[in-house]
Amino acid sequence: MNEPVISNNDRAELDTLPLESNAPAIPITGSAARRFGDYELLSEIARGGMGVVYRAKQSKLNRIVALKMILSGRFASPEDVKRFYTEAEAAAKLDHPGIVPVYEVGEHEGQHFFSMGFVDGKSLAARVADGPLPPQEAVELVRRIAEAIAYAHERGVIHRDLKPANVLLDKQGVPRVSDFGLAKNIENDSGLTRSGMVMGTPSFMPPEQASGDLQTVGPLSDVYSVGAILYCLLTGRPPFQAATSVETLLQVMAAEPVSPRQLNAQVPQDLETICLKCLEKDPRQRYPSAIALSEELVRFSKGEPILARPISHSERAWRLAKRNPLVAGLIAAVLVSLVVGIGVSGYFAKSNAGLAEQNKKKADEYRQLAEQEERARKVADFRSYQSQLGLVLGTVESDLELSRAAALPVLAKKTWEANILKKKIPLAWSPPNGKQLGALSDVSNRNTVAIAAGTTTYLVDCSSLKILTSYAAPSTDLQEGTSLQLAPWSVALSRDGRTLACFYKDNLVVINVDTSKQQAIPHTYEKIAITKFTHEGDKLLLCEDSVIRVLETTKWACTQTLEIGDSITALALSCDATLLATGDMSGRIVVAKVASLEKLSYVAGEFRDRVIVQFPGCSYQLVGQDSAQFETLATGIDRHATAVTSLHFGSDGDLLSGDYRGFVFRWGVTESGEMKSQFKKRIAGDAVRGITAQKARVHFACGRDLHIASQSLTDWNRVACDEWGVPAVLAVEDGVLLIMRGEAIRLQDDSLGNFSLARRVSLPSRFKEYSEQQEPSSISSMVDISPAGSHVCMFDLADKRVKLFDLSQNRMVWARELTNVLKLSFSDNGKSIVALQFGSKEPAGGQALILDVTTGETTQRVEDVFPVRWHSIDGKPYAATSGRLDVLLSQNDMLMVAHFEGLHIQALGSSTPLKLTAEGSSGPYEDLMSAKDTVFANTSISSTILELQTVPVPKALNSFTSGKQAKLLAARPGVTVINPFGTGDVIVRDWKTGQEISLASAEKVICAAVHPESSRVVVAYHNGTFVLWDTDFGEPLCTLLRTTQPIIAVSFSADGTSLNAVDRLGAVYTWK
Repeated sequence: MNEPVISNNDRAELDTLPLESNAPAIPITGSAARRFGDYELLSEIARGGMGVVYRAKQSKLNRIVALKMILSGRFASPEDVKRFYTEAEAAAKLDHPGIVPVYEVGEHEGQHFFSMGFVDGKSLAARVADGPLPPQEAVELVRRIAEAIAYAHERGVIHRDLKPANVLLDKQGVPRVSDFGLAKNIENDSGLTRSGMVMGTPSFMPPEQASGDLQTVGPLSDVYSVGAILYCLLTGRPPFQAATSVETLLQVMAAEPVSPRQLNAQVPQDLETICLKCLEKDPRQRYPSAIALSEELVRFSKGEPILARPISHSERAWRLAKRNPLVAGLIAAVLVSLVVGIGVSGYFAKSNAGLAEQNKKKADEYRQLAEQEERARKVADFRSYQSQLGLVLGTVESDLELSRAAALPVLAKKTWEANILKKKIPLAWSPPNGKQLGALSDVSNRNTVAIAAGTTTYLVDCSSLKILTSYAAPSTDLQEGTSLQLAPWSVALSRDGRTLACFYKDNLVVINVDTSKQQAIPHTYEKIAITKFTHEGDKLLLCEDSVIRVLETTKWACTQTLEIGDSITALALSCDATLLATGDMSGRIVVAKVASLEKLSYVAGEFRDRVIVQFPGCSYQLVGQDSAQFETLATGIDRHATAVTSLHFGSDGDLLSGDYRGFVFRWGVTESGEMKSQFKKRIAGDAVRGITAQKARVHFACGRDLHIASQSLTDWNRVACDEWGVPAVLAVEDGVLLIMRGEAIRLQDDSLGNFSLARRVSLPSRFKEYSEQQEPSSISSMVDISPAGSHVCMFDLADKRVKLFDLSQNRMVWARELTNVLKLSFSDNGKSIVALQFGSKEPAGGQALILDVTTGETTQRVEDVFPVRWHSIDGKPYAATSGRLDVLLSQNDMLMVAHFEGLHIQALGSSTPLKLTAEGSSGPYEDLMSAKDTVFANTSISSTILELQTVPVPKALNSFTSGKQAKLLAARPGVTVINPFGTGDVIVRDWKTGQEISLASAEKVICAAVHPESSRVVVAYHNGTFVLWDTDFGEPLCTLLRTTQPIIAVSFSADGTSLNAVDRLGAVYTWK
């Protein structure tokens, strides 16, 4: 596959601007190349208002890349640097063949850069400069662009500057989207952007962006821009184009685009409708997502009917009236005059009966119009919700701040997916006084924490993030008889949560949390930056510059001191409370006994006395070493080369440390206190502000992100949290607490680690040893999920055993050796498992074993429940069956087995099968689905689904013949979900109204589940996608999962609160 492109031909529209004489860009004269780190600059491709792009050769990997730098070089402002990295980070998150990839992001000699894929080619703007493209070629290009943008939206990235100049074509003509995350200037009439003013390009930006309402700019804004690209490819010009940028913006906000067919008669009517729907002023009237636009273009290409409808003449007139009220008023006056004249002249000619009939007709028209408007409103609301949900799901795994903001309108809904999101979108707490968060305590055994904000210290419950109580700072006397309340230097909360110590400038205030009694103890210490209670609460450790002091809590008097040698920047206690560790400004780590403060060992910092720290604000400055030299030396040593900013003892006794430059170490600490470096990694370029461990994961607060690693530090993930940084992270019950600049955020444990809405567990089985090479549909009968969603049963084909797994504990409950198992199914009450298997001897038929869920023992064996055909192979009997088998055990212990020759029904405890009284009961049955008191049975050959009752006697209540052979996928009372053979469609039928909704897809369907109460259906496809559909509108809401291993079994719990799915390798995903 060819690499993505950065064009070096016809790049006039790629934001090129003349270079000012004083711009500090790197010059390249003639063919002479210049070295830039690992890159050899070959030629300049383009330059714009903020950046310059070079064609370069990366020496180590021997490949040609496009290298982008900030135009102002080392003189770039912080805002320019931030915007530059925003672009790089946005593109770096995207790995799609339709998007130019980012290979490396970095800084060399003060010049910020990132490298991208490069292939000779030209931009789409250059391609359309010669005139409009043939409609089918334009459709194919825009379809690919829409797919790439849909991929970006799913990952929380909104382009905001889509235009032909930012779409590059490789030599095969494949489009690649480039320039993500740029803040563009308003363009002049040549179409060139200037940095620092308006985001985007006027001719291609949507109205909400042109008006400056950036809060409403979202995925649907990109849908508009993709439509504008389609318009340009069909007509050879953008939708709006005026003499100046300001006039263009006014057109974008107020005018309607000229019909593409007026500019190019070759444009088909349906394609014009698609194009103009993208360009709707109201985002709710556009396609709900980029993928929906792509699917519409596919329908057009195949010659199928499109979903969009042309704008009617009345609607066009109404829009004209809204935007031109004066002209509309004059026309209305003329029309009123005509109507009055006609009414007067015709009064005597019309009979009363005629007027009544006319009034009735008008009333019917108004009623229909009102119904249409109500339907349109519901569709618009659905489109808006669909777009908002897509944004949340695209950002919840990577950008905490964005997902929280986007989730607000979604969480207001009472839908199944909103309830799932409520448990994933974290709780947040901000101090009532609006101050920034300051001093912070450890978390007590009561799951409480003390947080200072301004002069007030709050005691907060970490589960609910509610304030339990608050304490105001005491007044501090100043000169000339004045006093003032000051913020605390530090706060400490005892492990039992009963005692709170707050250090102020002149006083240590000790508070009994239970009684609120306070005791003020004067002191003369210098600033106390860190305080910690010992685990027993009998001592309080203070860090005063380079000295550790120990206060006995009985008298609050200093009894011990320990000189460290440099200003202490971090302090940690071991889990058994016997050891303490300190980190200081020079990078030194000291381990000492808590009881005696005896030094046991230390690791010296590499650059002692060369780094200084200034508190508060934690601003660090190198002294005596330049940045490049520091980085080179710091990478090659096995100790901290700068100030230690955080320490944490793990439950295994190892010590984790982080420093100002983003390096993380793991130290093995023996009982005698000796230390040995075991692990080193640089996780970011910012200081590691906090380290904590929770269950099997370790969390690092570093810069603006939370880095999460496995306990072995081998697997790493990262989530963006806050642009101001994450100063601290604390372990709390079932999650972690992030301390931001102005708020605290609690992340639940099940939302960490894999950053997915689903909790994934790999069952301890050998199932995948056999199943990995099998067709998903052929092994789906070997797995079932309990009605409550708490257990999974599986026939492990590798070792021929039926196994039951408890999902809450991820453990195997029991295993039962069985052979010839064809189908497993939980009973409706969840107390039994039915296993269908061949009989053991000829000529016996197939049998059903009823297994107790608790023990796995056989409670009943029912013989001859389905026919078996016996053959002889080498003189030995061989059993086989025809068609699909299905089994169901109802709430009232009625066993039903569907097979090729009919339907076997038998009450457990009875030896006599029962008969159906309705006609058609003997047909070949293939699928059974329970729906509380009724059962749906599918006879695919006759294309009929029967609704059956089992109590008091088996009886067919209803039937429906669809005319299509299909598989019955799921059911609930009054609703069935089927998949017609040979299609990717899923049809949802309401048996009360007879209404059918088709959920159309081109992918092969494996299984599905219907929510027991709402309009939600989930469908698993052969390509590994797992999609949530809305059956009211017949459209997909979102993709819940993309996996390389297809889902083979899926089920909502009986109460509808959770969803479970099992993939081909036996891994289980849970949404709860």
